[in-house]
Amino acid sequence: MPIMTYVSVIRDPRVERNKLYPVYEVIIIAILAVIALAQGGEDIERYAKAKETGQRRFLKRDNGIPHHDGYRRVMTRLDPAEIETFSQSYFAFP
Repeated sequence: MPIMTYVSVIRDPRVERNKLYPVYEVIIIAILAVIALAQGGEDIERYAKAKETGQRRFLKRDNGIPHHDGYRRVMTRLDPAEIETFSQSYFAFP
């Protein structure tokens, strides 16, 4: 199953006017960056810029790449229980 199916359990905590980037894109990029050893928002932003061409195959990226503060703002507002549900579902071994 595509990762976006699993990420859909995570609600977007932002108010409508602050939703320049879809929450699933922010989360997926952050996960990929952390797997590649990113340690914070600036590393995530650098990773996103470096891998932009490849990510466009599965992410819209209509508004480009979020600033490193954008990753921090989204990730710190996510519900930990929803992150746990996602993690247990997606990273579970059969």
